[in-house]
Amino acid sequence: MGRYNKYPMKPEEEIANKYLEQQGLGSPVFEPDGNIPPDFTLSRQIAIEVRRLNRTLSANSITLNEESIYIPFRQMLKDVLSVFDSQYNGKSYWVGIEYISPFSPSISTRKQLRHKLKIFLDSQDIKLPCTLTINDNDDVSLTIFSLIIFESKKPITGCTFKLIGSMNYDIVVPITQLYIDNLQQCITEKSDKIKPHKHKYPEWQLLLVDSMSWSLGIEEVEKIKASITDLGLFDSLIVISYEAKLLFRI
Repeated sequence: MGRYNKYPMKPEEEIANKYLEQQGLGSPVFEPDGNIPPDFTLSRQIAIEVRRLNRTLSANSITLNEESIYIPFRQMLKDVLSVFDSQYNGKSYWVGIEYISPFSPSISTRKQLRHKLKIFLDSQDIKLPCTLTINDNDDVSLTIFSLIIFESKKPITGCTFKLIGSMNYDIVVPITQLYIDNLQQCITEKSDKIKPHKHKYPEWQLLLVDSMSWSLGIEEVEKIKASITDLGLFDSLIVISYEAKLLFRI
């Protein structure tokens, strides 16, 4: 702990601390200069700033935190889609999130989604891409989310449905672009924050804890890494999972 430290670690800082302890560079020092950058130092030479890699959504003029809305929804969606892997027949489908309004996933929502996906798979004449709409059970005229489905030209063995979705309204964006956009936002935000303190340490790292948690493949990671060409005031960018495992480094 830094000798000026008065504040407990945030959850993402605890995860970062666990990761840093595994790097063989000695014990990380938390807030060595007090409640200002950096969040950690290693070997008195490497300064590390920590942040969650997440998104903030806006809907109906209300700012929504991704962890409270997006993550429960995404987990529900992944759980339901995975059920259909047992029905894989040589075809895979990409599933994009076309629209979502704030709601809490329920058993009835899961049942409705599963029923519509089953109808989709059982149908022989549906033109792709197609949209599946899930309605409010208390008001069927109210859409709570909709998905757009594309056929994958290259099937993913054993996988019937694969997410590519976006939380942007009325638009579908590949997962890679979601990461690229939000990584760049984090780099800009944190570069501005460390600017007055940059001279104190010879090396600065930006350590992001991935709270979006989409399952990135090797090709997706390589595309993300190739697209991030400006690290701002940082020498390197590290993205880790909530299990303190390295996802990728730039």
